[in-house]
Amino acid sequence: MAHLQLSPVIPRPLRGELPRARVAATLAEAETPLVVLVAPSGYGKTTALAQHARQTARAVAWLSVQEDHAEGGALEQAVVAALKAALPEVQVPQWQAAQLSPAPAARAQALARDLDGAPANLDLVLDGADLLGTAAGRWLDALVGALGEGHRLLLSGCERPPLQLSRHLAAGMARLLGAEDLAFSLPETQAYFAGRQAAQSPEAAHQALEGWPAGLALVASGAAPLLLPDDLVRDVLGRLPPEVRVRLPEAAVADTWHEAGLARLGVALPAGWLRAARAVGLPLTPLGGEAARPHRLVLNLLEAELRAQPERHQQLHLAAGQAAEADGEEVRALGHYLKAGAQDTALALAERLVRRYEVRWEPRLVRQVVEQLPEAHLTPQLRRAWGQALLETGEAARGEALLRTLRAEGHRDRRLLFALGTLAARSGRFQEQLSLADEGLALTQPDEPTLSLRRLRASALLGCGELAAGLQEALAAAEQAETEDDLLGLGAALALVHEAYMVLGQPLDSERALRRGLEVYQALGMPSRALALQNDLACLLQGQGRIDEGLTVGTQALTLATQEGSVMQPLLQATLGDLHRAAGQYEQARALYGAALAGSAAFKLDTLPPLIWPGLAEAALRCGDLPAANEALARARHAAPHGASESAHQLALCEGLFAFEQRDWAAAQTYFAQAAQSRAAFGVQERAQAYLAELARQMGRLNAAHLAPLRLALQHPERSVLRADAAVLTELFALCQGGGEVTTGHPAYPAAPGVPRLRLGLLTLGSLRVQVQGEPLHLPRAKSGEILVWLALHGPGTRERIVDALWDGSAERRHGEHFRVAVRQLRCALAAHPAVTFNPLPFEAGLYRLAEEFEVCLDSRLARAALASGEPEALRRAAEAYVGPFLPQQDAEWIAELRGEVEAETLAAALTLGAQMQATDPALSLWAYTRAADLDPMNEQAQRGLLRGHLRRGDQGAADRAYARYARRLLDELNEAPGFTLRDL
Repeated sequence: MAHLQLSPVIPRPLRGELPRARVAATLAEAETPLVVLVAPSGYGKTTALAQHARQTARAVAWLSVQEDHAEGGALEQAVVAALKAALPEVQVPQWQAAQLSPAPAARAQALARDLDGAPANLDLVLDGADLLGTAAGRWLDALVGALGEGHRLLLSGCERPPLQLSRHLAAGMARLLGAEDLAFSLPETQAYFAGRQAAQSPEAAHQALEGWPAGLALVASGAAPLLLPDDLVRDVLGRLPPEVRVRLPEAAVADTWHEAGLARLGVALPAGWLRAARAVGLPLTPLGGEAARPHRLVLNLLEAELRAQPERHQQLHLAAGQAAEADGEEVRALGHYLKAGAQDTALALAERLVRRYEVRWEPRLVRQVVEQLPEAHLTPQLRRAWGQALLETGEAARGEALLRTLRAEGHRDRRLLFALGTLAARSGRFQEQLSLADEGLALTQPDEPTLSLRRLRASALLGCGELAAGLQEALAAAEQAETEDDLLGLGAALALVHEAYMVLGQPLDSERALRRGLEVYQALGMPSRALALQNDLACLLQGQGRIDEGLTVGTQALTLATQEGSVMQPLLQATLGDLHRAAGQYEQARALYGAALAGSAAFKLDTLPPLIWPGLAEAALRCGDLPAANEALARARHAAPHGASESAHQLALCEGLFAFEQRDWAAAQTYFAQAAQSRAAFGVQERAQAYLAELARQMGRLNAAHLAPLRLALQHPERSVLRADAAVLTELFALCQGGGEVTTGHPAYPAAPGVPRLRLGLLTLGSLRVQVQGEPLHLPRAKSGEILVWLALHGPGTRERIVDALWDGSAERRHGEHFRVAVRQLRCALAAHPAVTFNPLPFEAGLYRLAEEFEVCLDSRLARAALASGEPEALRRAAEAYVGPFLPQQDAEWIAELRGEVEAETLAAALTLGAQMQATDPALSLWAYTRAADLDPMNEQAQRGLLRGHLRRGDQGAADRAYARYARRLLDELNEAPGFTLRDL
C-alpha cells in the first residue's frame, strides 16, 4: 500500500529547466475532469505538472505518492488535507458526515459536493499515482465522476494508475498524455541546447533520442564521455549484472520484452533479467503483465551488437520470423526474414500478404509490406498494389505518379485501370472514370472477375448525373456479387445502391441498402471496409436529428480511419464537422472542417471541399469570427457547382444564414427558398423551411402552413435537425410548442407530457430575484445569476457562446475560468433546494441548458407575451411587473440591449392597455397612461392619455399640474414647448 505525503509547496524549478509551453498549454486547456500523464522515467512528468501548477490561476493542491506502509484511507485523508491547504475557506461538512459510510464512493461523492461551492476552480495533482492501490483507484474513480464544473484531477506515473481509465476515456471524461506528448519537440530541443550552450548537434541528438528529455539533458550537459547518444544507453547498460549484459543483445529480436516470450525464441538470458534492466534505469515503457517496450535507441544498439555475431544474428531472426508467422504476425515475420537475409522466403511471404490485404482492402498494410522490400525487386503487380495503396493512405500524388508510370510503360491490366478510374473519380473526372471502367471490362477474360469494374462503372454513371442508369448498374453489381457469393463485392455494391437511392430522394430504400451493407461487413469482420457506410450512417442519423448517435458512430469510425491512415479520414472529419455544427458545437466543427480540408488535399479528394466550405462558413459566423466566415463563404461560392447539387443547396442555406444575420430579409428569402428544394442534403430542407417561417413571422405573415412541419420536427427537440437553431429561432419555436401562443418558459426543451414541473421564477426587473416553488433562492455570484437568465431567455448554449455574451466577446482564459466557477455554483445553488432531485443544469452534447423539469417564468417576457395576446389582464400584469430596469446592476452588452427592448415593450403594453380601457374602465386607463408616462415622461401619447384621463374624471387641477410638469420637462431637456394644449384634448 502506498502512503501519501502532502508536499508543502509545489516543486521549485530545476536549474536550467526548459519551459514546456506546448505541454503547459495542453494541461491548461484540457477540459476533462481527469488528466493523466503516463510515460517512462525521464520524460518530465513532474516538471510539466509543476510548471503548470506555478503558472495557472487555478487553486492547486499537490500530493506526492511515496512507497510506505500506511493505515487504510490514507489517500482520502491526504486529499482532504491538501484541499484545505489550497482552499482554506472551503468546508467539507458533507464529507465529514459521510465518514460513517462504508462505501468509498459515497464519501468521494460527498467531498465533490462540498467542492461545488468552492470560490475557485481546483486542480488536484497526484504525482506518482501509479503507486496507488486498487481501493484508492476506486475512490478516485468515484471522485472523477462526481467533480463539478471546472475542477480537475491530474495524475502522473510511469504506468497507468489503477483507475478505470478506459471507461473515462470512452466517456470523454479523461485526457491521456503519453511519452509522445511529453517528449521534446525539435524546437524545444534546439532551445534547450542553446540555453545550455551545448556543442553537440541538437537535431542529431533529437532524432537519435526521439525527444527523450532525460537523455537530451545528459547530451546537452557535455559530461564526458557521453558525447554521443549511444553512449547514454551504453552507460546504463554498463550498470547491468555481467551475466545479463553479455546476453542482452539477443533481446534485440523482440520489440516487446517479456522473459517467457524471449525464452521461446532460444534467447539465453538469465532469470530476472527484465527486472534488472528496469532497476538500472534503462528507458523502458511498462506495458503491464511483466512486459515492457524498450526505447528504439536501445534496440538499435543491441541489434548492432548482435550483428557482430552473424550466425547467432541469422539464427535468432529466423526463429523470430517463424514464431511471428506461427502467431499470425506475418508483417513482423517479413521484417525478421529480411534481417536474416532470407530473401526468397521474404518475397514469397510479401506476395501472399499483398494479395490478402488487397482482398480485404487494407492499403496501409499493403504499404507496410511493400515498403520493406528493395524497390528494384518489385514486380509490376507489386508496384501497382503499392501505387493504389498510396492513393488510399494520403500520398495520392506519389501514388498517381507510380500508376501513370506503369500505364506509360505499357501495362494495361484490369486492376491498374481500376486504380486509375478511382483516381479520376476523386477529381470529379467522371467521364474519364467511365471510359477507364469500360476499357477494363473490355480487357477482362471470361474467367476473370468483373465486379470491381462494374462498381466503378456504376459510380461513374452516378457522378455523370445518369442516376437511373447508375442505380441499375449498382443493383446489377449487387446481384452479381450475391450470385458469385462475393460478400466483399456485395458490401461495396450496396454502398452505391444506397448512394443512388439517396440522391433520387428515396430515403427508406437508401437506409435498407446501407444497413444491409453494414451487416455484410460486420459478418466478414472487416471494419475498415465498413468506414464509408459508417460515414453514410452518421449522415443518415444527422438527417433524422439523432445528432448524439451520429457523433458516436462517426467518432468510432474516425478513430479506426486514423489508425489505418485511411482515405475515409477527411470524409469522416467533414461529417463529424456537420454533426458538431448541428449540435451547436461550432469550435469543434471548425477544427474538424479544417482537418478535412487538409486531408482532402492529401488524398486528392477534389469533390469534398465544396461540401465543407458552407459548413465552415456557418461555424465561423456562429463563433463571431466574421473575417474567417467571409473567407470561407467566398471559397464556397468559388467551389460550388451550378445546378441542384447537394453542395449548391448547402451553399444556398449558408448564403441565407449570412443574409439573415445581416437583416437582408429579401436576399435571405430568396436563398432559403432555393435551399428548401433540397432532397439529398440532410437537414438543409428542414432548416431552410424553419428560417422561411421566421421571416414570415417577422413580416406578420406566419400561418399554420409554416408551423405544421416545424411542430412535427420539434416533437422531440433533442432529436431535431433544428437543434442548433434553437437559440436564433427562440420565439418561433415557442409558437410551435405553445399551440400558437408565445410562452415565457424555456423555449427549446419542453418537459414531456405528464411530468410535474417545478416553478423557477426569475424576477429580473429592478434587481434579480430567483425563486424555486415560490421560495427565495440565494445565488453566491452575480455571474451565476446572469448565466441563469441568459439560459432562460436564449435556451441551450455552448460555453463559448455564453462566455462571449457575458464578457462582451472576450477570449481571455480567465473569463473561461470564471464561467466554470459561476456555472458550478449556480448548479450547486439550484440543487440545494429540497424539491430539486435532478441535475438542474445539464451539460450535454456541448450545450448547457436548464433542466426540462423546470417551468421557467420570466417577468421580462410578460410584456411581449401580453402584446401578442392583447388581453387586458395580461397587459395590466406586465405594466405592474415593471418595477425597474432589466438587471440594472449588470452592464454586459446583451443585457443593455435587452434592457431597452423590455422597457419599450412595457411602454407599449401600458399604452395599449390605456387605449383599450378608455371607454370601458377609465380608472384602469388612467393608471395605465400614468405607468406609461412614468416609463417615458417625454412620450406624447402617454401624456395625452394621462391628461384625457384626468379631464374625463373632471379633475381639472390634476390635469393642469400634469400638463405643467410635462411642459417644464420639455423646456428643460429639449428647449421645446408641448405640441398641444389642454383645450386640444
